[in-house]
This record gives sequence, C-alpha cells and structure tokens, in this order.
Amino acid sequence: MNLNRLTLGGRIIAIAGLVFFIDSFLPWFKAPCVDLGALGGKICGQGTHNAWNNAPSLIAVLLTVGLVALIVVELAGNTLPPLGGITWAQVRLAAAGLAALLVLLQLLVGDSHATRAYGLYIGVVLAAVLVYGAFLLYREAPAAVPPQGGPYQQGPPPGYQQGPPPGYQQGPPPGYQAPPPGYQQGPPPPGYQQGPGV
Repeated sequence: MNLNRLTLGGRIIAIAGLVFFIDSFLPWFKAPCVDLGALGGKICGQGTHNAWNNAPSLIAVLLTVGLVALIVVELAGNTLPPLGGITWAQVRLAAAGLAALLVLLQLLVGDSHATRAYGLYIGVVLAAVLVYGAFLLYREAPAAVPPQGGPYQQGPPPGYQQGPPPGYQQGPPPGYQAPPPGYQQGPPPPGYQQGPGV
C-alpha cells in the first residue's frame, strides 16, 4: 500500500473520515436535566446516545465509511471502474456533501428531549473537513470522459477506410505509350492562345 499515491484531498478525507468514525461512538446526545424548582438543585440523567442511534447521523457515518473505503481501494493499487459521464471525484463530493448535510440536520433537529453533547459538535466540524477534502479531490481529478459514441467522440465515422478505393492503380492508364527518345514538343501553331478563348 503506497501512501505516496494519496493527494492532499485524499489525505484529508482519510484522516477526517477515520476521526469521524471514532467520534460516532462518543456521546452525541445526553439525557436532559430536570430542575427541582423550589426544592433546589436539579437531577440529570445518565443516559447518552451516539451517532448510531439516529437515522440522519447513522447514514452520515455509513457515507463516511464508504469514502474512506474508496481511498483504501485506490491505495491498494486498484483502479475504480469508469462511471460514464461522471467521475468518482464527483461521487465523493456528493457523498461528503450529503453526509455534512445530515449531520447539520441532526444538530438542528436534535434527539427528542435529549440535549446535544460534545460528540455532535465534533462531528459537524469533521463533516465540514470531509467536504473540503472531497472538493480538493474534485479539483485534482481529470474531467469525465464522454461515453462511447457521444457527441465528443474523436476519429473517423464508422466504416471509414483510409486509402484509395478498391481497384485503384497508381501510374499511367492502360495502353499509354511513352514518347520515343528525342521527342520534343514543337511550338504551337500560329494564332494559338493558351487559356480560355476571348
């Protein structure tokens, strides 16, 4: 596995993705505290939820795992199959953007009556870093190759054959005889004018 194959964008995705995966097991939500009012003080619950307990953050984690898996596949020396009119860099950018959007949605929606914990805020930052890494990869990647037979296909049309048509022979026509040795073309007759007639 050659780490030198990784570009800056690939390194950012790999590192941020691994840290995001670890962060997904940290508390993203915790049980709320109940104010005792006139009795004074408050009682706080001990339960916590991580990113795997809610659908939006769970999908974001799976997308991140997929992004890191693509990096590992390329590091192993494997070539990803072509996708036609789109590139893998565009797929990475879309996946990272969707993951960041889901984490942001989880931050805004919350989790029932639970309060937000530090793991969620770390996840928001890491999701933004993932988008930045995917954007760098998108800028570093070549443009998509048009599908076979598309309007940008270069080369001759199907059936085109380069060269003379069948039966063509280069040289004088049959029956042609070269002039005898010493032949000289004489002057034109009087009144002959070269070119179109007047």
